[in-house]
Amino acid sequence: MREAVDFVERPLGENSLHILVSLQHPEHRQIVERFERAIAAMKADGSYARLLKQYGL
Repeated sequence: MREAVDFVERPLGENSLHILVSLQHPEHRQIVERFERAIAAMKADGSYARLLKQYGL
């Protein structure tokens, strides 16, 4: 299978971010909601794009 895959230096596209929180954690929903709000705020204020540019992503 590895022979059928070509690796590129830079990503061809951007995928969404994910966070894994155990469903057993008593605050799992709140943790995920805070993560999603923080990422949305970073995208809105431009800091997300600046980080991607800073690290060449």
